[in-house]
Amino acid sequence: MVDDILQVYGRVTDPHLLSYTVRYAPGNTTDWTDLELGRPTGSVDGILATWVLVGMPEGAYRIEVTATDAVEHVASAAVGVTRLAANVSLYPSDITFSNPRPSPGDEVTVYVEVHNDGTADATGMTVTVMTDGTEVLRVVGVTVPAHGRYVATAVVNATDRPIVVKARATSALHDTGVMAQGAELAPAEVTTKTEGTTSALAYLAFVIAIVAVVLAIYLGTRRRGAPQD
Repeated sequence: MVDDILQVYGRVTDPHLLSYTVRYAPGNTTDWTDLELGRPTGSVDGILATWVLVGMPEGAYRIEVTATDAVEHVASAAVGVTRLAANVSLYPSDITFSNPRPSPGDEVTVYVEVHNDGTADATGMTVTVMTDGTEVLRVVGVTVPAHGRYVATAVVNATDRPIVVKARATSALHDTGVMAQGAELAPAEVTTKTEGTTSALAYLAFVIAIVAVVLAIYLGTRRRGAPQD
């Protein structure tokens, strides 16, 4: 059972039917929830209740129909159903790059991996990719299979400054939400400049250390060679 709105069909045959109820409970529990209280004027055949399952966890359920007639005869019937549901997720770590340290002007392919850890396919999804808040890709009608993934790809041009890439997957039933933080695409020049600055500072410290040693030796020599009073 994958649908999020389920029609419960059945037949209650009794010319003196007074009422019927439809209810459900998880697994083998007795935690019943009423779906419908019908008061027909005779037998009923067709839709007995509408069951909305949006937001309900996957797993086993029981549906029970109980009928009562005018002379207080009571009859019940129950069936078991299994709820299958999708569980869609998308995090900054799911965004990767064909070249994580490009030079300015390079074309870089962005890979956005949408996961579904649920037991049902997630259908009708829309995957959106944004760079620095500007939409660069929108794919509609995506199906993310149960226990599977879907990879969307977009091409961006690297600049001389870091680019923040964010993504979102939505449908009428699922939404991975807006990313507070995205994945950063930093150009190679930024990395090189940082490394160059670090190297320069290290070299300067080394030179200062050598000068200090030479000065210490020189002063020590002067002291030993100075005439004693």
